[in-house]
Amino acid sequence: MSDVMRSLGAAYTDIYQCDTLQSKRSFVLAILFGCQQALAARRSQGHAAGSVAMRVREYLDAEYCSNTISLETVAAFVHKTPAYVSRVFKNELECNFSDYLTQKRMRRAAELLRDPNSRVYEIAERCGYADASGFIRVFKKFYGVS
Repeated sequence: MSDVMRSLGAAYTDIYQCDTLQSKRSFVLAILFGCQQALAARRSQGHAAGSVAMRVREYLDAEYCSNTISLETVAAFVHKTPAYVSRVFKNELECNFSDYLTQKRMRRAAELLRDPNSRVYEIAERCGYADASGFIRVFKKFYGVS
């Protein structure tokens, strides 16, 4: 409210300087209109949150094979806090950050496993896992087979 009052160049006490009921009404309506404008601006910033989720998703789509990727590194990339990124990502994409990353990695792993000459530790590395045992555990949990 104080931001709205400041943008109007008014103070709360200015209503006492209004002589008539009509001028007081006009003063209050101007403040309410300013509040409406401020709320509309905040709603449009809510859509900007969607763009944060999209930027995070694009980053994950490009970098999911890195074993250094984390919620913290992605949050730093979009200049937001990890908690904010996590909340926006979940709200906009209806999937949490780690599940999305795991799905991307597991789909890539399934593609790579079609090559009979590939080694599991190589696939794990190419899918962003630091060690094969962690990859095997996640793969079994995701697909139900080792």
